[in-house]
Amino acid sequence: MKRTITLRYLFTLCVMTLISAFCGGNLASAEEVTFVFPSDMSTSYGAYSFSSTPINVSLSNVKRNSSNNRIYMSDGSTVTVSCEYGYKITGVYYLGVLSGTFTCKEVSDGAVVNNSWTADASKTFTEVVFKNGYVRMSPNDNGFRITYEVDSSAPVAVTPTLEFSQESWTLDCKESCTVEAVAKDGGTVLTNGDISYEISPEGDYKFNKETGEFVAGLSGGEYTVTATYTTSKGTTGYKGTTKTCTITVADPGVSSSKAYRLVTSQNQILDGAQYL
Repeated sequence: MKRTITLRYLFTLCVMTLISAFCGGNLASAEEVTFVFPSDMSTSYGAYSFSSTPINVSLSNVKRNSSNNRIYMSDGSTVTVSCEYGYKITGVYYLGVLSGTFTCKEVSDGAVVNNSWTADASKTFTEVVFKNGYVRMSPNDNGFRITYEVDSSAPVAVTPTLEFSQESWTLDCKESCTVEAVAKDGGTVLTNGDISYEISPEGDYKFNKETGEFVAGLSGGEYTVTATYTTSKGTTGYKGTTKTCTITVADPGVSSSKAYRLVTSQNQILDGAQYL
């Protein structure tokens, strides 16, 4: 009986050792995404980007050579690889044939060996920048393969609260308002994200989707404005969120709650409206 237990123990130990070696001592599984330059890419130097959740790649000064179909990046170009919050980059691999040198912005991890960069396991990389490089890639399968994994050390992302300066607006024709929203975590206003605005349905008005400015036209209607907060990828522990408010434009043929109003210009006098 004692001999049987010893053999089982040794067998289990050997299996666990093999699994650990195969996984590099880390049982966390890595994912990967591959980006390949399209055949119709511009033949003039310019910026280019790839995106596939949760990875984003942006390049400066890149083009496809019209004579040999190779991908060129001019001297001083940059390649930026970033990931969304909650993930970390573990490797960047160039597909095809490379010439030139890239330097990672983290000085101690700057070497690109055999067309690839592998993250220092003791650090968490959410953005890697290769800069000041000159690259020539072969015409077949040229692009990048990026490996990443979930960052278990990252705190759980928080959903902030969106607040409008007021929840509803009532306007007469030709009047305007700005439906400004702010994102908050408790009492702290967040500044590391973006807020944009959408409005529905379509109607007789002008609306700025970036600033939230609304200018009524000559027709009444009720509209819903949706504010959307999005975070800067890879830089913040906050989730995106939305909130709505309403804008009501009074029908010009119906008396509003305002018994009197001062008319200061011709364009405020509307057909069908009542005036004293």
